[in-house]
Amino acid sequence: MKNLLFLTAFLFTGTIFCAAPAAVSNDFEKGTEGWNTPQYWNGKLTRQNGKMTLLPTQKNGQYFGRCTKMLLNLRHLSGALLELEFTASGKGTVTVGAMVFPESPRKPYMAEYGRITLTSAEKKHKIKLDHSKIQTDRISLTFEIPSGAALTFDNIKVRKLEDKSVRIQVPAVPVMRGKRADIRVSTNAPGKIFSVFAGSEYFAAAADSKGIVTIPAAKIPLSKEDDSCNITVARNGTAVRFQSSVVPERAFDSALAAAKKISKRPLQILWIGDSELDFDRSRNTPAQIDFYLNKAGKKATFINCAVAGDSISGYSTV
Repeated sequence: MKNLLFLTAFLFTGTIFCAAPAAVSNDFEKGTEGWNTPQYWNGKLTRQNGKMTLLPTQKNGQYFGRCTKMLLNLRHLSGALLELEFTASGKGTVTVGAMVFPESPRKPYMAEYGRITLTSAEKKHKIKLDHSKIQTDRISLTFEIPSGAALTFDNIKVRKLEDKSVRIQVPAVPVMRGKRADIRVSTNAPGKIFSVFAGSEYFAAAADSKGIVTIPAAKIPLSKEDDSCNITVARNGTAVRFQSSVVPERAFDSALAAAKKISKRPLQILWIGDSELDFDRSRNTPAQIDFYLNKAGKKATFINCAVAGDSISGYSTV
């Protein structure tokens, strides 16, 4: 049934986890909200009176029920902490899990978050979906029940949990000249352990006495297409994601030389365009110019009004 979105905070061992408004909210009043049972799985899923019911079926000698929903609006979940909230009733047990789709070309796989014993009375449940050490692009939630069980569920909500006391600051567009180099990420947590995801690799790294997390060059795999690598640094659900790249020495030096010739007076630069210029990426033209201007010691303020999918017809002259 319908619930209002809200902000909450959770206190665990002195750490304040803040839950954002639900990124996913399903009440099944008007439809199945994308929940389904694929033909290659067992199970019968129906909607009645604003709730979903899953029953097991038999196929190829196996007797169980499994339903799923792809969380399309949650992406780049490496290092994330999520909270799943839902109400459920029935009999037997239900396994809460997901089909995990890694960011790298690795194949999807099934993960399990926990199991719940069902009762005839409807109860609210909360389960943490911990991806703090799991390289993840997106997930498809799953409920699975064994033979003889039955599950009725409602009020699905998924929220991101973040430790608001953690601050992580990455260098603007980490561009490396000619070859890979160590990347240093500033944090406000000296001595604390951070999760680092570089390409398809995961490793833990401790911040030094100044809060600097160093990502060794040897642990930065570069794609064969464009000598770049997606990197995520995370702690307690707070994560930053950026892309690092290697630029040939001649191109790097040429861009830096051009930036040094620009006037020393402070600049204000307005960007207007589509997805080639918008802020939702780390290697587009505004980001690269920002990097070289900073490298050259120039002061510049960027106002990025680019919008993915926009066109020149959407602007009027002043």
